[in-house]
Amino acid sequence: MIKIQGMRYMSDFEAKKAMTEVGKKMADKGYVIASDGSLSVRIGPNTVWITTGDAPKGSMTQDMMEKVDLDGKPMIGTRPKELPEEMRIHLKIYRENPDIRAVIHGYPPAATAMGIEGKEIEQAGFTKTLRKLGRVPVIPYGDVDGAAQTAARFAGTGKGVLFQNNGCMAWGENPLEAYFMLEAMEYYGTVMKVMESKPITVQPIAVQPIAAQPVTESVAMPKLEGVTELVRPGYSQVQTSDVIHNTKPEPPRFVTEKPKADVMAEVVRRTMQNYHL
Repeated sequence: MIKIQGMRYMSDFEAKKAMTEVGKKMADKGYVIASDGSLSVRIGPNTVWITTGDAPKGSMTQDMMEKVDLDGKPMIGTRPKELPEEMRIHLKIYRENPDIRAVIHGYPPAATAMGIEGKEIEQAGFTKTLRKLGRVPVIPYGDVDGAAQTAARFAGTGKGVLFQNNGCMAWGENPLEAYFMLEAMEYYGTVMKVMESKPITVQPIAVQPIAAQPVTESVAMPKLEGVTELVRPGYSQVQTSDVIHNTKPEPPRFVTEKPKADVMAEVVRRTMQNYHL
């Protein structure tokens, strides 16, 4: 970093390195195709590095960047290079906003689609980066100078714009921050598309009442040889001997509840009798 007139800027080397790295990120994410889009970094009060019009963002070299002043005039070299038409928007943003150090123009698909449809990005709070991005308006691109004035005016409070028919633009204090704002635009657009195609609804859970079981319902229990069967309090039970020795069993007998200790004592007593102990 270097300091000029009390302001900190990237050096030439730092600026070109950052542009190369961010350009590769954009290409890897599919935010640009071929030579579309542009990147720029402000390195002084009146100096900007910007990509040339034919620079493939995923494999840029230093000869694909041009140093210009804030009026767009090349500052080095004698052979003119093709510069992107949106360079006027880059420079207008820098002139009107001294704190901005980097501007990116890209074509992330979901965000680009929102611009084409005329849908702005509303302020959202479901991620920290989206909260920082804030609202992103849609502006016409037919008149480049008009688009430049609108974008530069909004750059004083916002972090990016969607062009109605030409991708989107983001800016920040350095190229990586500008890239993060572009990434946030794309994420927002992707989430909106998912919500439109598959509306999220909350289905109420139906609670089925549990049917009450009749008190007289018997439960089959395993029979142990030589052990008298226990009877649950309140349940009816027909003794086996009644069925064998009587054609008409006696009416069911209801057993009154006894303390647990008395029941267990009776079980032990009868068991000992059966085994002649």
